[in-house]
Formats: sequence, C-alpha cells, structure tokens
Amino acid sequence: MLDGVAEPIRNGYSFIGWKYIDYIVYADTVYAELAADDSVNGITLKAEWRDVEKPTGEIIVSTNRWNKLLNDITFGLFFKETQMVTVNAADNSGEEVKIEYLLSNREITESELADAGFTEYDGSFSIAPDNEYIIYVRLSDTEGNIRHICSDGIVLDGTAPAINGVENGKTYCEAQTVKINEKYVSTVTVNGMAVALDEQDRFVLSPTEREQTIIVTDKAGNTSEITVTVNNGHTYGDWSSNSDGTHTRRCGVDGCQAGVETKNCTDADKNHRCDICGYIISECTDTDKNNICDYCGKAISEHEDEDKDHTCTDKDKNHSCDYCGKAISEHEDEEKGHTCTDKDKNHICDYCGKAISEHEDEDKDHTCTDKDKNHSCDYCGKAISEHEDEEKEIKKANTAAERLPDAPRSPKTGDNNSLILWIALLFISGGTVINTTVVTKKKRHNN
Repeated sequence: MLDGVAEPIRNGYSFIGWKYIDYIVYADTVYAELAADDSVNGITLKAEWRDVEKPTGEIIVSTNRWNKLLNDITFGLFFKETQMVTVNAADNSGEEVKIEYLLSNREITESELADAGFTEYDGSFSIAPDNEYIIYVRLSDTEGNIRHICSDGIVLDGTAPAINGVENGKTYCEAQTVKINEKYVSTVTVNGMAVALDEQDRFVLSPTEREQTIIVTDKAGNTSEITVTVNNGHTYGDWSSNSDGTHTRRCGVDGCQAGVETKNCTDADKNHRCDICGYIISECTDTDKNNICDYCGKAISEHEDEDKDHTCTDKDKNHSCDYCGKAISEHEDEEKGHTCTDKDKNHICDYCGKAISEHEDEDKDHTCTDKDKNHSCDYCGKAISEHEDEEKEIKKANTAAERLPDAPRSPKTGDNNSLILWIALLFISGGTVINTTVVTKKKRHNN
C-alpha cells in the first residue's frame, strides 16, 4: 500500500509513520485492511511525528540577554545593586516548557549539569550584591528534550574598595605604602594622576608639600576617597630633659610612634648645663682649692654665700687666702702673689707688716745684730743697742759717758760745762733705751 509514498519532512521533528484514523499503517499494510468495503475509493493517511527539537529560552539581566550555554565564561559584568533575573522559554511544539535555574559562582560543565540540583522557576527572581553569579537554566519540553543555557559571569559588588596603610586626615612623616583591598579595581588616582599597583595591589605614597587625595574606583562603580599629608621627615617638638643626663624630643604629628629621638646631654660651653635642654649636668668643684672650678675654670668658692663666687681675700694679711689657704697678695701685680719685701729695710714687710729680713740665711729671719758694736745693725744700718742680749745689762765702763776723755765723774754744782755734758749724756742714754725697746718689740714680733 505504501509503495511509492515518500516519507514527509518536518523541521524539529522525526517522522514516525503513517496513521489512518486510529490505525497505524505499516509498510505491509494492504488497502483492504483499511477500507470498509469496495465502495471506498480512497483513504487519507496522517503522518505521525516525534518532537526532537530542544526548547529555546533566554536569560535576561538588565539589558543583557543570553540564550545558549557558554563555554568561556568571564566575570566581566558588574553591578553594585540588586538585579532581577527573568527567563523566557518556548518549544516548537507549542507545548509549555518547564524552566529550572541554578546559581553558581563557578563554571559548570554540561555533564555536571545533568546531575545538578536545579530550582523550579516560577517567575523573576533577584540576585543580591557582594556575590559572583553564573545563572544556569534548564529548559525541558514534553518530549523530554532538554536545553541548558547560562549567563556570563556577573559580579554584584556593593562594597567600596578598602584603602589600607593610611588613614583619612592623618599626617605622616615619611613615605607610606598603601594597599588597595579590592578584587576588581578599575582605577587608582592620587591628586588626579593614575597610579599603578604592584602584584600585591600596593603603591608607595611619597612625601610632597601638599595634601594628597587618593581615589579608588572598582568596576562596579563603587568609590573610596581619602586625603592625607606625607611630610619629608618628622616635625619635632622641643627637647625635654629626662633628668638622667639625656634628653628626648618627640614628633608633634598625632599618632607618630617612630618620631622619638633621645640623645646624651652636651655642655660645649662648659657652663654645667646641657646646651640643648638646660639640664644641670654638674656643679662647680674645686678639688685643688685654687678658687677655680676644675671643669669650667670659673672663679668659685665653697663659701656659703649665695652666688658661690669670690676672690681670694687675706684679711689677716698672712699672704694666704682666708678660705683656701693659697698664697696670695693684694698687691696690684698680675699674679696676685708675692714674697714679703722690705724695701725700706725696717725688717717689716712693706705689705703685711710681718717682721722679716732679707739676710741670706735659711729661714730669712733674724734679729738686728751689731757685731762691730757700733750701735748700728750690720744688715740694715739701723741704730741699735745690744741691751737685748741674754744678760740685759750695760756696764758702766761701756757707757758713752765713761768713754768720753777727761770727763768728770760727777757733775759739779755751778759748773755749766758739766751740766751740758750731763744733759747730753742723758739724751744718749734715753736714745739707747728707746732703741732697745724698738728692737725688743721687733724681736717679739718676729718670734
């Protein structure tokens, strides 16, 4: 019966066979089996088809549409806000298509999709920020034909980039390393100039004379901005004494921990105070008691006067400082020191009044002597008497009166010449007594 009948062709379908009313017509079916009687002049056969075409569909996110399964997925689509996902599907049979979806953050192969768990689609759904998505969709028709489609990688990033290593509004004293924490950085600028990041997403912010504004933008359009100041070195305050022979100064920049400098006190001008912080390093000392500080050379005294300063004095005129014992003199000579002198040869120091002698004996001291017994000191020529010898006695025979030639032994009454002689003798005797007294006093003074 089917001899000479060609099989029909229909897109998306596979020909199954012919059918007459409810009878399946096979190749060996005869006409008589289908016709009721000989009066039937002809019959109409109906082609039977099987749907072999997979349903079609479309994933829609914003203005982006996908209708096939992608083999090379890249996360190049960015949003910073929640997005709605819509899926449309159709089948050549006109029958309803079953839609299911699966959200993944990685690419899935078609063989993996066959066993993956999908969620039935019952209308548009949302995808939230701070995630990465690939939207997979399974479309199934009534014949069991299945098609998988997917979106490209979608990044929903609602978080602004993080700028680490520096803080907004702060001042730094040296170059700072800035690190950008953002997976999808778009641009980094400093005062409007583009900055390149290293492999660890860092860059160096160098010192400048003005504020520097860092702006980082990610691919989703989120932006972070901070402004900092980077100085070329610390801004130190004043030195402060540590009361231990050192002083410290600190950087005045808020939060600067590295800007602390400590040094030893110095005293270049030797005034016993630190040249930097004013700390009193030492006090004047006078170990050798020369009234000069052993360290600074300043005239000093340990006297209990307020300013601890004096010039050696010699109130008792013994040629020694009343305080330190140093040999001194108030003479106006450069050295302020001398040896007793006796320019007028009176055996008394011209300055201090001390009994002295310039004889070349060891102790430089003597009592006037008169070896030639001429009543004059053999050294100084001063009129003296030997009365001050051990016996303290002058014999009558040695008196000036007895030595006079033809001199009367006693005055005679009414003899004017003898009276004048006695007066002269009395004057000489009186001078001798005076000389003896002076020599005795000098001798006692010397002793």
